[in-house]
Amino acid sequence: MAAKKHPQKVSPPSRQAQQEEKKRWQLAETECRALADTLFQWLRAQGDNAPETARQYCAMTAVHYRRLRNGRVISPGDFDICIEVSRHALRTLQSLDATLEFADWPQGEAFRQARLSADLVQAELQKLKNKGARS
Repeated sequence: MAAKKHPQKVSPPSRQAQQEEKKRWQLAETECRALADTLFQWLRAQGDNAPETARQYCAMTAVHYRRLRNGRVISPGDFDICIEVSRHALRTLQSLDATLEFADWPQGEAFRQARLSADLVQAELQKLKNKGARS
């Protein structure tokens, strides 16, 4: 007769870990909202004059952003969606200006801020990866 395998008990995350996670989610939510607002306003203003590649990346940003429930980040899955939003937003920005400096753009400051927002979300992912590598 085969021995029963008892599942290992997983201890719940510490209060500090839960607080860190909520802070990460809040940051991702705020930055993704800022990213989406900037890119979607630009796209509406440009209409058909926007470069095709930028429109396509912006459309993918929108697809992922709509997957967030009411724009809220309340779970690890939502955080993963924010990662995708930031990746596509960065691709959109890179398709507009490969240097990401936007020196001669009227929306240059807004685009630079959008890049910072995307970088912040990506940095949170990197922190998670580094934390997991040390465990």
